[in-house]
Amino acid sequence: MTDAAKRSQTNPIIVYLSGAPYECAPGETVLDALLRQKPDLAYSCKKGTCLSCILKTDGPVPAEAQVSLRPTLAEQGYFLPCLCPPADGMLIEPAEGDGLFSEATIESVDELAPHITRVRLRPNEAFEYQAGQFINLRRDDGLTRSYSLASVPGQDDLLELHIKRLENGVMSNWAADGASASDAVEIQGPNGSCFYLEGDADSPLMMIGNGAGLAPIWAIARDALGRGHQGGTCIMAAAMLMVGICRMNWPLLRHDTPISTTIPVFRGRSPKKTADAGAQKMSPLATTRISRTGTCISAVIRRWSRPRARPHS
Repeated sequence: MTDAAKRSQTNPIIVYLSGAPYECAPGETVLDALLRQKPDLAYSCKKGTCLSCILKTDGPVPAEAQVSLRPTLAEQGYFLPCLCPPADGMLIEPAEGDGLFSEATIESVDELAPHITRVRLRPNEAFEYQAGQFINLRRDDGLTRSYSLASVPGQDDLLELHIKRLENGVMSNWAADGASASDAVEIQGPNGSCFYLEGDADSPLMMIGNGAGLAPIWAIARDALGRGHQGGTCIMAAAMLMVGICRMNWPLLRHDTPISTTIPVFRGRSPKKTADAGAQKMSPLATTRISRTGTCISAVIRRWSRPRARPHS
């Protein structure tokens, strides 16, 4: 046992959230310690990606605890407790009332595909974002989850989320069964740095997505095409049933769009006849049915990365 561990056993590290003390065990992050004693604290990924556990302190924090935050937030003392080791006497406050979240209204809720709920939101104030980014969605009881945006600024008037229904998912089941038009929610963001950058319109794009994770992929593709992207574009779309891809993004998958290659990959039982017909129309390559999607992805990457023969002049 290290000297630091021995000291922590005799003199445990204490952090304070809203004035209440929380003891930290050796090796715990601030979030681990808080959740062990306050399980209703908002969090999701615990990896510093979703930002839903964000808190605030007036003291110093390690740089890695702010690495995913915008500089304006870091300067105000916001940090990610999931990435932060505790410091004795650390004073922490909830990230509330500082403009992190803004209000929005649900405009519509509908089933986009089996187990996929589409939720359209209208922000109550101006909301700037890039296609492919994500937001944190918060209910009135404080429950918060992160969802990628399927909408494109300049093309869509509303923010659009594609939410996969999980068996024990509190938020996803609420979105499917409980949410309705005119409900008030809160949103935080935008977050994420994966989006289309102008300036290299002839470079090839390859994008791979699965299920509801296709939402930002389609958004980026739509944004790129809207900005005049001319390079080869390959989208590999995986879903349990091909009908999910057909319903979700039929306009993008037609032959008359500039997307040069679309490779639908589905898992599970064979698609319905209607989905088969749609897949035949939309796929320049043969539709692939495979149980190990990762194997197919590797093959596609190898094929896509091969030098292409130039046409004879």
